[in-house]
Amino acid sequence: VGAAVTGGVSFGRVHTGFAAAMGEETTPIAIGISATLLGSISFQMALFYLTNHSDKDMRKYSYGVINQTVSIFCAVLLFQSCDDIVDHLVAGLSVGLRCCVAMLHMLLWFTIMQLVVAYCCGVIGRSSEKLSERAKKDSRCYAVLLAHLTGFASINAW
Repeated sequence: VGAAVTGGVSFGRVHTGFAAAMGEETTPIAIGISATLLGSISFQMALFYLTNHSDKDMRKYSYGVINQTVSIFCAVLLFQSCDDIVDHLVAGLSVGLRCCVAMLHMLLWFTIMQLVVAYCCGVIGRSSEKLSERAKKDSRCYAVLLAHLTGFASINAW
């Protein structure tokens, strides 16, 4: 333990709290993991506080932000999966052809978004005279998710 100690931190090992009292050393990785755990628990507590707030507007906007965040993460996962498959399929092609495939990939997501939203809104495939609340929520859900997917494909293509 002959390392230089500055403010309780040595290079490679940390001597803090209970572990130091027991004669054990704590690694920086263990401290990082514990800080991450405390941070994530604090974040979840803040989410519960905001979604159960007494002010109706606070609850509404909290759910809106959570909705957008989950949508972005889902879109990232879906796009990365599809993009990895496309990259695997075009691995041997020239740079110009891979660029064309990336543009086609973007156009595919754009077309899917337009068709799904048109269907959910009743423009194609079903009557649009009286859309139910469920249909309105479905169209908004798919529009947000597919808009993010199209955006990621556009970023990838350009």
